[in-house]
Amino acid sequence: MENKVFNVSTGKKYLTQLDNTVRPLETCCPTSVAMALIYSGVDLPKYSGQLEDELTKFSNSDRRVVNYYKNHPESWVRREFALKRPANEIHDVMAFAVNTWAGKEVIKFVWNTTLENLALNILNGKASPLSGSFPLKRRDGALITIGHVVCLVGFETEQQDITAGNIDVKKIKGWIIDDPYGDYKTQYQNREAGNDVKMSASDFKKYIRTENTDKKWAYLIK
Repeated sequence: MENKVFNVSTGKKYLTQLDNTVRPLETCCPTSVAMALIYSGVDLPKYSGQLEDELTKFSNSDRRVVNYYKNHPESWVRREFALKRPANEIHDVMAFAVNTWAGKEVIKFVWNTTLENLALNILNGKASPLSGSFPLKRRDGALITIGHVVCLVGFETEQQDITAGNIDVKKIKGWIIDDPYGDYKTQYQNREAGNDVKMSASDFKKYIRTENTDKKWAYLIK
């Protein structure tokens, strides 16, 4: 019997960060968040141009977001503000920015969601941006690790009787991501194959933060 495959991005446009007008090499998070909002059917305000550019600009310029970032209760976040790190690279600040832009709570960032919850979100038609550490081969041939955000859009399971109330994560054989930078399995040498990238369960555990655990950093769509 064939495995069951669920994919909330089917028939919807994949977004690449490489065509962003603002810092394309540094905007994986806004691009993945934009995909998740669109794929999940969130009712959004009108915007011009690309949604990912809109989110990047807003997160780094809106007075409310800047004040939240500058006066964040976590000291390490305030230090990042002092170091002028872009707001779209701080997950909690990015979630605050998206909700402020949308005028309502549409997304939340959490540090320790479960694999079961990620699968449940997919079953409920919701994509989830995820933070990870991925291998990248530089032009000089050196292999390095980069922090990167991708959009979880689906999974494949052996479980035939799967329902929202009955998810056996041990039967999940792999996950499906839309990667705004390309295919991690080529160490990002192929930057045109980021749509519907299949990750084995072992790769998912290895690369998605927190690495090598079953508790994951994730943005969850409301």
